[in-house]
Amino acid sequence: MAFLPSTPLTLTGSCMCTAVRYTIAVPALSSRPLAPRAAPTPINAAGERVATRLPFIDIDHCEDCRRACGGLVQCWFICPESWISFSLLSKATTDAPYVAYPCDQVATPSPEVLQTTYLGHYESSPQIHRCFCTRCGTGLTYCSSKDRGPNWTLGVIVDVAVGTMDRESIELARPDRHGWWNSGTGWVKDLMEGKSEWLIRHPSGRVDQEVKREDPGP
Repeated sequence: MAFLPSTPLTLTGSCMCTAVRYTIAVPALSSRPLAPRAAPTPINAAGERVATRLPFIDIDHCEDCRRACGGLVQCWFICPESWISFSLLSKATTDAPYVAYPCDQVATPSPEVLQTTYLGHYESSPQIHRCFCTRCGTGLTYCSSKDRGPNWTLGVIVDVAVGTMDRESIELARPDRHGWWNSGTGWVKDLMEGKSEWLIRHPSGRVDQEVKREDPGP
């Protein structure tokens, strides 16, 4: 269960150039749907657990998502499609430069949306849809259109890249789980487990400042 407030909240984000912006309206905890197939969520040191609710905020170690984002891992905010809405910069007009779209027209976009906005789309494998901004290249969403079976009641689920969230929102979007751990890179998993003693840290915390070198002596 995500480390989010139990009250309703709104998260926002965009691609780097802001041609694609989005809003995620998260309802109160009692209205967040139970997540089928998810492991129960621990709630205290005594080992008590509760049924897990969406959203998931997931550090994804799978090779496809790693390559798609170009990072060591991908981090996803995973929620029902109905929570998400988009504003896409139009190529055609300056009078109303942004056009509002529901998520279903973005996660699996029509040719018209792709032609009139800066949204890009490809299938990384059959029925796996990934969207990005064609103007700056930022990867934004993942969506599967595969049939999840007769017992699936949540509708379409969309993953939004947490790294694209605005600062105020990303501070709230703390990951609560790992995904595809067994597919991960060994030294990256070591980092995730706090084994980072070999990493050098700039004394000032900034890599654009010169480090004063100690006099080596005669």
